[in-house]
Amino acid sequence: MNLKTKKLIEGHGAFFLATIFVAGSAIACKLVTDSMHPLPLTLLRFIIAFVTLAPFVLMKHSFRIQVRRALPRSLVISFFYSFFFVLMFDALRYTSTLNVSSIGTLSPLITALFSIVLFNIRIGLKKLLVYLIAVLGTLLVVFDGNFNAIIHISLNHGDMVFFIATMLISCYYIALKKLHGGIDPLVLTFCTLFGGMIWISCSMLVMQVPFDFHGLTTTSDIMSLFYLAIITTTGTAYLMQKGSTLISPTSGSAYQYMAPVFVSVLSIIFLGVFPSLMGWIGAIIAVVSTIILLCMDK
Repeated sequence: MNLKTKKLIEGHGAFFLATIFVAGSAIACKLVTDSMHPLPLTLLRFIIAFVTLAPFVLMKHSFRIQVRRALPRSLVISFFYSFFFVLMFDALRYTSTLNVSSIGTLSPLITALFSIVLFNIRIGLKKLLVYLIAVLGTLLVVFDGNFNAIIHISLNHGDMVFFIATMLISCYYIALKKLHGGIDPLVLTFCTLFGGMIWISCSMLVMQVPFDFHGLTTTSDIMSLFYLAIITTTGTAYLMQKGSTLISPTSGSAYQYMAPVFVSVLSIIFLGVFPSLMGWIGAIIAVVSTIILLCMDK
């Protein structure tokens, strides 16, 4: 196996695993979002993740040296990462999770469009068609095959807010590629979490959201929080930062089409909720389209 192939496998493996972690967070979020306001919940996730990583970064001399160089870069990266969550939470005050999930399917295409400008990557009509088919497949999963609900989806102020959030997460993928600067992914993740704590704290001050962390009371809440903090926040951030150095932003973002599929699979395992036949068909379309996109991006 040559070095290029090894890097591709590592990069795709990192984003694949990160997508599974993100899907798992959807299950965990259902258990804790009613217990605490989303912004202090996100801040607490970042704090726990930051403290967890601190010994691994600060106890190694070579990592401590990289921190100073990583901080300015991570402030930019964490801006897109953090304000994606801020705008998503704000959007959910005015719109439904179905609308949010539907608009989120545009993220890989938006990332591809941004990449045309920044990386001179061409899409082509065939690839654009595959993107649109992938969006359709993902929508079938999100709406469980209900074509009527897809056709009659109505957009509102919250949807426009989340569309901006979708552009931010696309910028996040691109920033990971442009700004990693050879810094170790563990150090960059550590500094990105620090930057995220700053941005979320500033958002809470501006939005006048109290720093109240007393909403989590049950064992299930605590376990879900630590999953969100250590596995989803730390694990996903690290895997995406590592993967972004090895594959293109368009390849990385294409894995978002797989997230609803993984959510459906995990819902079967942990919640006993099965999708309809059309939901399964949508899942197959989303998976096949993702594979085609990844092959076309080589």
